[in-house]
Amino acid sequence: MPIISSTWKERARNTLSARLGDTLVIRTWIENTTRFRIVVRQIVQKKGEPRDYLVTAKVTLVTASPNGELMEVPREFHEL
Repeated sequence: MPIISSTWKERARNTLSARLGDTLVIRTWIENTTRFRIVVRQIVQKKGEPRDYLVTAKVTLVTASPNGELMEVPREFHEL
């Protein structure tokens, strides 16, 4: 599934910082899907500190064929 659009940079927020040697946990889930789009949410946090998010992000993915035409999101993504 090639990706032709990803907007995470526009939607990422950095709230805290991590140091070299910190163990980080990255949680990712599908927020919603449409016919041509998948919206994913992500949070990054220090291991053992689940209430403090280092970064939150919203990623929008669009599927495309090898020649750049929009493709429908595969059914299995809608069922997740």
